[in-house]
Amino acid sequence: MSAEANTPAPEITFTRQDGEAALAVLASVNDSEYSLPTLTDEEIVALDGIKHKQAVALPWLDAHLDQLELACNVALRTLLSKGLVYPVAVNDAAVPSRLGAIEPITGVMALRRLSQRVVIAELTKAQNEKVWLYTYIHDETALQELVDSSGSHAFSVCRTADAAATIMDLANAAGVESADSPAETLTQAQFEAKAAGEFADVRGVTTVTAIGSGQDVADHYTLYTGSDALYGLEASEQDGEARLHVARVSRTTALSKVSAVVSGAGARP
Repeated sequence: MSAEANTPAPEITFTRQDGEAALAVLASVNDSEYSLPTLTDEEIVALDGIKHKQAVALPWLDAHLDQLELACNVALRTLLSKGLVYPVAVNDAAVPSRLGAIEPITGVMALRRLSQRVVIAELTKAQNEKVWLYTYIHDETALQELVDSSGSHAFSVCRTADAAATIMDLANAAGVESADSPAETLTQAQFEAKAAGEFADVRGVTTVTAIGSGQDVADHYTLYTGSDALYGLEASEQDGEARLHVARVSRTTALSKVSAVVSGAGARP
């Protein structure tokens, strides 16, 4: 990594090695034996530098912010002891001035920062347990980062065309099927009243949000997964007020809506 080991630079810069590692990670979509890392909250922050803001959820580290520096130092120590991270001397200097990492780690850390478009799927399950899936799109290939409530970040790559299906696997793991029905347009208050009754048995709510470089407005779609039906939620504005469009949807329709968010076409009521 280009950030210094102990005093991270104000901005993250990328080297040729970072770029080559990123390309190798993307190319691994064709190599089932190429192993991508699973990192913890504190390892992610330690690799990026504790002064660099993270755009992903850090559920474990958020609960231990008073020990942030200690946790990240321990994480680096562990990575160094495993040979996953190592000191690097620049221009044959006698003293190392930054850290390097093995190719898969270097690659995923670069790809997280350099994507053309980011898709965030946040699943809220029972007891308010959350899971996040971040999809970083790079042309025809995407890096995905799955974050669980314990602060574990598992990385994988997929075809961009398959990213929506992966999000649906997260949102509708039970494979619930239902038929399409016409959308009902509601105010916020009407939706809350409806949700209190009809969505009482919802197993999970997945909010899918995406924004690309140069895009001012994000695309959104929300999927409610009940015990025997799926419900899609989209929003629009009418006379300066939000209108929520709710409809029972089939898996096929839900996948189409998520695909529109991923691609940037935007889900529409």
